[in-house]
Amino acid sequence: MVQRLILVETDASQIDRLAGVVREVEDFELAASFDKIGAALGQSSMFRPDVFLIDVDDPNARDAIPDLLKNFPQASVLCMMEHWNADIAEQCQRMGAIGSMLTPLRGEEIVEAMSTFERRGQAGSPHIIAFFSPKGRSGKTTIVANLAISLSRRSGESVGVIDADLQFGDLPIFFDAEPVSTIVEAARDIKLLSPVTLSPYFMQLADQLHMLSSPKRPELAELVEQESLIEIIRMAGSLYKYVLIDLPSGVSPLVMGVCELADTIFLTGMIGSGFETQHMRRALGLFQDWSALGKDIRVVFSRVVPYNDEERRRLADQIDYPVSAILPNEYLLISTANSGKMPDGIDFNSTIAKKFELIASELMYGGAR
Repeated sequence: MVQRLILVETDASQIDRLAGVVREVEDFELAASFDKIGAALGQSSMFRPDVFLIDVDDPNARDAIPDLLKNFPQASVLCMMEHWNADIAEQCQRMGAIGSMLTPLRGEEIVEAMSTFERRGQAGSPHIIAFFSPKGRSGKTTIVANLAISLSRRSGESVGVIDADLQFGDLPIFFDAEPVSTIVEAARDIKLLSPVTLSPYFMQLADQLHMLSSPKRPELAELVEQESLIEIIRMAGSLYKYVLIDLPSGVSPLVMGVCELADTIFLTGMIGSGFETQHMRRALGLFQDWSALGKDIRVVFSRVVPYNDEERRRLADQIDYPVSAILPNEYLLISTANSGKMPDGIDFNSTIAKKFELIASELMYGGAR
């Protein structure tokens, strides 16, 4: 079906070139072009637009996005900018635009951008979720992988997983994945990328589930700088409704920088040696100020025996902080992860799988922590 597109470009010298680009695309019909967003708002009703392609380097155009969507609820707003600016892109998403792309652009890029952003799911800000553990062997990566699968299944929206455990990331093993590109290449190229060109660095794992792999060798971790990782995460928010980041264990500037960016932080621990609650209590000292400011801080313990509410309350008393969830000691799930059979090998009727479905629902609908 051909979509009727209205072009709004504040640089009058660029209108003819962009109009020519749109006319070359069979998927679109150029209904009208304007050099002022106010004219587009006032005169577009007669054209019954399906898509607005607008220049958001103009702050007036950005501010008009809610009015465009109010006046033309059937239309999508696709943004253009000359240089990538994550702040502007995120502002446009919050206002309801489906995504942003860079100029100069080609006709096939418009088609690809529309397809990419529509797969993302509902317009609006992404949900950035970081996973932290005070020490190794916390069950963190198992939680990341299972929650990513549950979110993609339950929400029907796109989920991107970033394995930022740069030296010893296990997510490719869990999914039996051999990615062509990794976070190293994405970090190297990020200054040249836009969301549409970042997308191929992620590997598809399942329907609506993609992963950006950790480096293939531990020594390559030093090639991924904190600033580049932050830019990757922010740009990934244009591609995926949910962005999950598996962080290395322990505290570092990179870990804290990602956690500061995140909307939700999961602090994970695995019950085993008896010291887990002590480690968690100390880790919470780093995050409780953020919780007081409204950041969503959730504590999850895995391999909990006995698996009941009384034990969850006992653990909460020990760390003096609510425990968002406890997970039972199901070795079958661990075996599935270690054998690289996720997600096909998961028994979604198991107790632990149902627990991940519940956690996913809480994230989707803002349930109690």
